[in-house]
Amino acid sequence: MFRYQREYRAIAFHAASLQSVPDVLGLLPKQSTALQETLENSTDQLEVCHAFYYSRSEFTQGKLLEEAKEKGRRGMARYNMYLFRFAWKRQRILFVAVPFSKMATEVFDALHVGTRGMGLKYHAVDLGSLISCLTNGDGSITNHRLTAAKFDVEGDSAVDRLGMSGDDVVHSRSYKRICEGLRGITLSPLRCRLVYDDHEGTRFGMQVDLHGNYWFRVRQHAVNLAWSEHLFRFLYGEKLMMASPAFPLHRGVTDEGDYDG
Repeated sequence: MFRYQREYRAIAFHAASLQSVPDVLGLLPKQSTALQETLENSTDQLEVCHAFYYSRSEFTQGKLLEEAKEKGRRGMARYNMYLFRFAWKRQRILFVAVPFSKMATEVFDALHVGTRGMGLKYHAVDLGSLISCLTNGDGSITNHRLTAAKFDVEGDSAVDRLGMSGDDVVHSRSYKRICEGLRGITLSPLRCRLVYDDHEGTRFGMQVDLHGNYWFRVRQHAVNLAWSEHLFRFLYGEKLMMASPAFPLHRGVTDEGDYDG
Protein backbone atom coordinates (compact mmCIF):
# COMPACT_ATOMS: atom_id res chain seq x y z
CA MET A 1 0.00 0.00 0.00
CA PHE A 2 2.66 2.52 0.98
CA ARG A 3 4.43 1.94 -2.29
CA TYR A 4 2.12 4.52 -3.80
CA GLN A 5 1.41 8.18 -3.14
CA ARG A 6 4.31 8.57 -0.71
CA GLU A 7 7.22 10.93 -0.71
CA TYR A 8 10.52 9.10 -1.08
CA ARG A 9 13.92 10.31 0.02
CA ALA A 10 16.97 9.63 -2.14
CA ILE A 11 20.70 10.08 -2.53
CA ALA A 12 22.74 10.00 -5.73
CA PHE A 13 26.30 8.81 -6.32
CA HIS A 14 28.74 7.27 -8.74
CA ALA A 15 31.85 5.09 -8.59
CA ALA A 16 33.73 3.35 -11.36
CA SER A 17 32.93 -0.07 -9.89
CA LEU A 18 29.19 0.62 -9.69
CA GLN A 19 27.61 0.33 -13.11
CA SER A 20 24.19 -1.19 -12.44
CA VAL A 21 21.33 -1.50 -9.95
CA PRO A 22 22.40 -5.05 -8.92
CA ASP A 23 25.85 -3.62 -8.12
CA VAL A 24 24.22 -1.28 -5.61
CA LEU A 25 21.95 -3.92 -4.08
CA GLY A 26 25.00 -6.12 -3.59
CA LEU A 27 26.39 -3.56 -1.15
CA LEU A 28 23.53 -4.08 1.30
CA PRO A 29 23.42 -6.95 3.84
CA LYS A 30 23.07 -10.40 2.31
CA GLN A 31 19.45 -11.46 1.68
CA SER A 32 18.15 -8.03 2.72
CA THR A 33 17.03 -7.08 -0.80
CA ALA A 34 15.10 -8.60 -3.68
CA LEU A 35 15.03 -6.93 -7.09
CA GLN A 36 11.48 -7.07 -8.44
CA GLU A 37 11.19 -5.36 -11.79
CA THR A 38 12.47 -2.75 -14.18
CA LEU A 39 9.64 -0.32 -14.86
CA GLU A 40 8.22 -0.53 -18.36
CA ASN A 41 8.68 3.15 -19.10
CA SER A 42 12.41 3.02 -18.42
CA THR A 43 14.66 4.22 -21.26
CA ASP A 44 18.19 3.55 -22.44
CA GLN A 45 19.31 6.63 -20.52
CA LEU A 46 17.25 6.10 -17.35
CA GLU A 47 16.55 2.68 -15.88
CA VAL A 48 14.12 2.64 -12.93
CA CYS A 49 13.87 -0.49 -10.79
CA HIS A 50 11.60 -1.54 -7.93
CA ALA A 51 13.05 -3.68 -5.15
CA PHE A 52 12.12 -4.96 -1.70
CA TYR A 53 14.17 -4.32 1.39
CA TYR A 54 13.82 -6.66 4.39
CA SER A 55 14.61 -5.48 7.90
CA ARG A 56 13.77 -6.16 11.53
CA SER A 57 13.62 -2.41 12.06
CA GLU A 58 10.27 -0.68 12.37
CA PHE A 59 10.45 2.31 10.04
CA THR A 60 6.76 3.19 10.31
CA GLN A 61 3.81 2.35 12.54
CA GLY A 62 0.13 1.38 12.61
CA LYS A 63 -1.41 -0.28 9.56
CA LEU A 64 1.60 0.40 7.38
CA LEU A 65 3.86 -1.49 9.77
CA GLU A 66 1.36 -4.36 10.07
CA GLU A 67 1.27 -4.67 6.29
CA ALA A 68 5.06 -4.58 6.05
CA LYS A 69 5.34 -7.39 8.60
CA GLU A 70 2.61 -9.49 6.96
CA LYS A 71 4.48 -9.39 3.65
CA GLY A 72 7.87 -9.93 5.22
CA ARG A 73 9.84 -13.09 5.86
CA ARG A 74 11.61 -14.73 8.79
CA GLY A 75 10.48 -12.07 11.24
CA MET A 76 11.56 -9.21 8.99
CA ALA A 77 9.24 -6.56 7.57
CA ARG A 78 9.21 -5.88 3.84
CA TYR A 79 9.61 -2.35 2.55
CA ASN A 80 9.69 -0.88 -0.93
CA MET A 81 12.57 0.98 -2.50
CA TYR A 82 13.38 2.35 -5.94
CA LEU A 83 16.74 2.51 -7.67
CA PHE A 84 17.65 4.58 -10.74
CA ARG A 85 20.58 4.21 -13.11
CA PHE A 86 21.09 7.38 -15.13
CA ALA A 87 23.59 7.27 -17.99
CA TRP A 88 25.32 10.59 -18.61
CA LYS A 89 28.24 10.55 -21.00
CA ARG A 90 30.64 7.95 -19.56
CA GLN A 91 29.21 8.02 -16.06
CA ARG A 92 26.54 5.85 -14.51
CA ILE A 93 24.86 7.79 -11.72
CA LEU A 94 22.88 5.69 -9.23
CA PHE A 95 19.96 6.96 -7.18
CA VAL A 96 18.53 5.04 -4.22
CA ALA A 97 15.12 6.10 -2.88
CA VAL A 98 13.24 4.91 0.22
CA PRO A 99 9.92 5.99 1.78
CA PHE A 100 10.84 6.61 5.42
CA SER A 101 13.48 8.75 7.17
CA LYS A 102 14.45 5.96 9.58
CA MET A 103 14.81 3.60 6.62
CA ALA A 104 17.01 6.19 4.89
CA THR A 105 19.32 6.21 7.89
CA GLU A 106 19.68 2.42 7.87
CA VAL A 107 19.96 1.91 4.10
CA PHE A 108 22.09 4.93 3.23
CA ASP A 109 24.45 4.29 6.15
CA ALA A 110 24.90 0.70 4.96
CA LEU A 111 25.65 1.89 1.42
CA HIS A 112 28.11 4.48 2.72
CA VAL A 113 29.98 1.84 4.70
CA GLY A 114 29.83 -0.68 1.86
CA THR A 115 31.41 1.73 -0.64
CA ARG A 116 34.46 2.68 1.40
CA GLY A 117 37.58 2.47 -0.68
CA MET A 118 35.66 2.73 -3.97
CA GLY A 119 36.33 6.42 -4.56
CA LEU A 120 32.59 7.04 -4.46
CA LYS A 121 31.30 10.57 -5.04
CA TYR A 122 27.87 11.82 -4.00
CA HIS A 123 26.02 14.13 -6.36
CA ALA A 124 24.34 17.34 -5.18
CA VAL A 125 22.65 20.18 -7.04
CA ASP A 126 24.49 23.51 -7.02
CA LEU A 127 21.47 25.48 -5.81
CA GLY A 128 22.98 28.90 -6.44
CA SER A 129 23.81 28.00 -10.03
CA LEU A 130 20.36 26.44 -10.48
CA ILE A 131 18.65 29.66 -9.43
CA SER A 132 20.95 31.73 -11.66
CA CYS A 133 20.31 29.42 -14.61
CA LEU A 134 16.55 29.73 -14.26
CA THR A 135 16.64 33.46 -13.52
CA ASN A 136 19.12 34.61 -16.14
CA GLY A 137 18.39 32.15 -18.94
CA ASP A 138 17.90 33.17 -22.55
CA GLY A 139 14.26 32.11 -22.53
CA SER A 140 14.94 28.61 -23.86
CA ILE A 141 14.17 27.00 -20.48
CA THR A 142 10.40 26.80 -20.59
CA ASN A 143 9.48 23.50 -18.93
CA HIS A 144 11.57 23.76 -15.76
CA ARG A 145 10.81 26.05 -12.85
CA LEU A 146 11.23 26.44 -9.12
CA THR A 147 8.03 26.15 -7.12
CA ALA A 148 9.67 26.59 -3.70
CA ALA A 149 12.92 27.88 -2.25
CA LYS A 150 14.28 28.28 1.27
CA PHE A 151 17.21 30.57 2.00
CA ASP A 152 19.61 31.18 4.85
CA VAL A 153 19.72 34.90 5.62
CA GLU A 154 22.92 36.69 6.64
CA GLY A 155 23.16 40.36 7.50
CA ASP A 156 19.74 40.74 9.13
CA SER A 157 19.71 40.17 12.90
CA ALA A 158 15.91 39.82 12.91
CA VAL A 159 15.59 37.10 10.24
CA ASP A 160 17.59 33.90 9.74
CA ARG A 161 15.42 32.01 7.21
CA LEU A 162 13.33 33.06 4.24
CA GLY A 163 11.00 30.76 2.31
CA MET A 164 8.95 31.30 -0.84
CA SER A 165 6.60 29.01 -2.74
CA GLY A 166 4.40 29.37 -5.77
CA ASP A 167 4.03 28.46 -9.41
CA ASP A 168 7.30 30.08 -10.54
CA VAL A 169 9.27 31.55 -7.65
CA VAL A 170 12.27 33.15 -9.36
CA HIS A 171 10.15 34.91 -11.98
CA SER A 172 7.66 36.29 -9.48
CA ARG A 173 7.41 39.96 -8.67
CA SER A 174 7.87 39.11 -4.98
CA TYR A 175 11.19 37.38 -5.64
CA LYS A 176 12.48 40.24 -7.75
CA ARG A 177 11.34 42.80 -5.19
CA ILE A 178 12.55 40.97 -2.07
CA CYS A 179 15.48 38.81 -3.10
CA GLU A 180 17.07 40.76 -5.93
CA GLY A 181 16.65 44.15 -4.24
CA LEU A 182 18.54 43.39 -1.03
CA ARG A 183 21.50 45.52 0.04
CA GLY A 184 23.93 44.29 2.69
CA ILE A 185 22.00 41.06 3.12
CA THR A 186 23.06 37.70 1.67
CA LEU A 187 20.63 34.91 0.79
CA SER A 188 22.11 31.42 0.50
CA PRO A 189 19.78 28.71 -0.87
CA LEU A 190 19.25 25.74 1.44
CA ARG A 191 16.56 23.81 -0.37
CA CYS A 192 14.52 24.11 -3.56
CA ARG A 193 11.69 22.34 -5.30
CA LEU A 194 12.37 21.91 -9.04
CA VAL A 195 9.54 20.89 -11.35
CA TYR A 196 9.47 19.68 -14.95
CA ASP A 197 6.12 20.25 -16.65
CA ASP A 198 5.49 19.96 -20.38
CA HIS A 199 1.93 21.28 -19.86
CA GLU A 200 0.59 18.21 -21.64
CA GLY A 201 0.32 15.86 -18.66
CA THR A 202 3.96 14.99 -18.00
CA ARG A 203 5.02 16.52 -14.68
CA PHE A 204 7.70 15.54 -12.19
CA GLY A 205 8.76 17.52 -9.12
CA MET A 206 11.73 16.96 -6.87
CA GLN A 207 12.97 18.71 -3.76
CA VAL A 208 16.73 19.06 -3.38
CA ASP A 209 18.92 20.46 -0.64
CA LEU A 210 22.45 21.79 -0.79
CA HIS A 211 23.94 18.61 0.70
CA GLY A 212 22.63 16.15 -1.90
CA ASN A 213 19.38 14.91 -0.38
CA TYR A 214 16.43 14.48 -2.74
CA TRP A 215 12.69 14.03 -2.14
CA PHE A 216 10.00 13.13 -4.66
CA ARG A 217 6.60 11.52 -4.75
CA VAL A 218 5.91 8.05 -6.11
CA ARG A 219 2.49 8.04 -7.71
CA GLN A 220 0.21 5.10 -8.37
CA HIS A 221 2.01 2.31 -10.24
CA ALA A 222 5.11 4.55 -10.14
CA VAL A 223 4.15 5.99 -13.52
CA ASN A 224 5.85 9.30 -12.80
CA LEU A 225 9.34 8.04 -11.96
CA ALA A 226 10.60 7.75 -15.53
CA TRP A 227 9.68 11.40 -16.04
CA SER A 228 12.53 12.27 -13.68
CA GLU A 229 14.79 11.80 -16.71
CA HIS A 230 13.78 15.30 -17.86
CA LEU A 231 15.08 16.82 -14.63
CA PHE A 232 18.29 14.79 -14.68
CA ARG A 233 19.04 15.73 -18.29
CA PHE A 234 18.49 19.38 -17.46
CA LEU A 235 20.62 19.35 -14.30
CA TYR A 236 23.54 17.50 -15.88
CA GLY A 237 23.21 19.20 -19.25
CA GLU A 238 23.40 22.65 -17.65
CA LYS A 239 26.33 21.51 -15.45
CA LEU A 240 24.39 22.16 -12.26
CA MET A 241 25.56 19.04 -10.41
CA MET A 242 28.50 18.81 -8.02
CA ALA A 243 30.32 15.63 -6.96
CA SER A 244 31.79 15.25 -3.48
CA PRO A 245 32.85 12.44 -1.11
CA ALA A 246 30.82 14.11 1.69
CA PHE A 247 27.97 11.86 2.85
CA PRO A 248 24.71 13.86 2.45
CA LEU A 249 22.52 12.16 5.05
CA HIS A 250 24.50 13.30 8.09
CA ARG A 251 24.83 16.83 6.76
CA GLY A 252 21.31 17.53 5.57
CA VAL A 253 17.91 17.98 7.13
CA THR A 254 16.14 14.88 8.41
CA ASP A 255 12.51 15.94 8.19
CA GLU A 256 10.09 14.98 5.45
CA GLY A 257 9.46 18.02 3.28
CA ASP A 258 6.18 19.58 2.25
CA TYR A 259 5.45 18.67 -1.32
CA ASP A 260 3.07 19.32 -4.18
CA GLY A 261 4.92 17.71 -7.12
